[in-house]
Amino acid sequence: MSSQPESVAAKQPQAPYEAPPLVQLTNKWINDLTARTRARPIPWEGYHRANLLSSDELKMINAVISKQDKSKTESLLEEQGGDYASLFLRLLSKLSRTDTLQQILVLVGDMLNQRDDRLELFLQSQGQEEHDGIYFPWGPFVKLLEVQDDFVQLRSAHFLTLLLVYSASKSSRPSPPPNVLPRLLEFLVSLLEPAHSDRSQVSGQTSSTSGSIPRRATSDFAEGNGPDISLVLLEALLRSQKYRQIVWAEEIGRLEGDSKKVSEERSNGLIPNLVQILRQSLLPSGSALPSLSVSPSGSKPGSGSATPSTQTTAATSSTLVPLSVQGSSTRASTQITYQATLVLWLLSFDKEIAEGINSKFGVATILTDVARNAVKEKVIRVIVAIFRNLLEKAPEANASALLGAKALTLCQNLSTRKWSDEEIEEDIQLVKEKLAHKLEGMTSYDEYLSELSSGQLTFENPAHELEDFWKENAAKLVENDGETLKKLVAILKESQDSVSLAVACSDIGKFVQFFEPGKRRVDQLGAKVRIMDLMSHSDPDVKFRALHTVSRLVSASWR
Repeated sequence: MSSQPESVAAKQPQAPYEAPPLVQLTNKWINDLTARTRARPIPWEGYHRANLLSSDELKMINAVISKQDKSKTESLLEEQGGDYASLFLRLLSKLSRTDTLQQILVLVGDMLNQRDDRLELFLQSQGQEEHDGIYFPWGPFVKLLEVQDDFVQLRSAHFLTLLLVYSASKSSRPSPPPNVLPRLLEFLVSLLEPAHSDRSQVSGQTSSTSGSIPRRATSDFAEGNGPDISLVLLEALLRSQKYRQIVWAEEIGRLEGDSKKVSEERSNGLIPNLVQILRQSLLPSGSALPSLSVSPSGSKPGSGSATPSTQTTAATSSTLVPLSVQGSSTRASTQITYQATLVLWLLSFDKEIAEGINSKFGVATILTDVARNAVKEKVIRVIVAIFRNLLEKAPEANASALLGAKALTLCQNLSTRKWSDEEIEEDIQLVKEKLAHKLEGMTSYDEYLSELSSGQLTFENPAHELEDFWKENAAKLVENDGETLKKLVAILKESQDSVSLAVACSDIGKFVQFFEPGKRRVDQLGAKVRIMDLMSHSDPDVKFRALHTVSRLVSASWR
């Protein structure tokens, strides 16, 4: 894979209308709804009689929804494009009926179809009018993220993404209002949340100043297409370094619970949800993917929603098999797994993100596991490219953790395979060489620390059961305010992996066996209570190791 994210601006030819689209969103669900919405009659004359449309505005609307050929419509938009952009923004700002909003969004989509240069017409209205404190063209689309209709929300997110990407590519353009991207991110990230962690959807409309986006289970939203569309839009946004930095600031804000940056109502965060998708891709292949009984849209009865309520969903590459249905986990599709890794790859181009993404979110082990089990070359290609970025941009922060996650063994195995892409061979070789070089200078204790940094433990490392290792190193676990012991206890408390739990229990037992004062530290960190809980674990090895360690913890008085 290329060592740099694809530059959208660099692809722009002289004729803007011939350029590839800034955001390639080809989704069958959206396309079907667009066609259905375009054919639905809207009482525009009634809006005129209610003084919501002037005579001139009514004529403009009728001109683009009439049955004239596309060439005439294109000519009209060429001549009056700025007027139409302003009209659509005003209508989206002041009208509230769902089917009307849907049709206006379809008209905006028709205007921008293969003509990203027309985004400039919308940006020309910047600062002219405001909606709830956010000026045009951003305000109306931000407002629509809160309308309880899947099509309206997703199309608004799409157009906001287009405007943000286009604006970032034009240095002469003023930056969008600072709250626009965070609000869009909040919505997109909420679409990636597993059903079992979803909060109840906010009833009624939410104030646009509250920063809270209505949501519901991802398996219901847009007939399961929400995660797919969200990842496509996130990929487009994260090609911009400026937006990557904003995303990272939001992630750190969530992680640290900074009340100035993060509302308690916000989602779990982008990176934790991406990690959850990758975990779901590792579910056993025999796991049944539940058939989706499609629910109607979130629009209220009588709202005029064009969302279909058919009982089948087309299985296309752009249609997601839901990640979870009624709270039960299902295996993530290869395409969704690939898209999730692409988002992580784009994030890894930022040095600050590369330095912190594994230490804060533990991505090394899950990425290694996904690559080890992946069938498709494209998934492996992206993951190895992520490893390359992590090692090139922040080697000190990542080399040990990648060794602990067995990334070197993975790359040694991958280097024996035939690949259709030469770049993957180059990346595999580079990662393998960097990790092998790092390993050469490591002591057995360094290797143990690298394994702890990965967040996943196995008995493949003989140090776990060597008494000589623990005689020499047990006391080191409490150095630097017990930093190493705290990492071990964190795995004990947080890991869901039975092997890691068994190894952690064993390590605690060895630690207190050869460092008697460590018993008090183990108890103070809450590890003793956790190990006692694991005495009833379903895995027999975890249960055995826990029993054995508890006997050591209580076998003698503290010194």
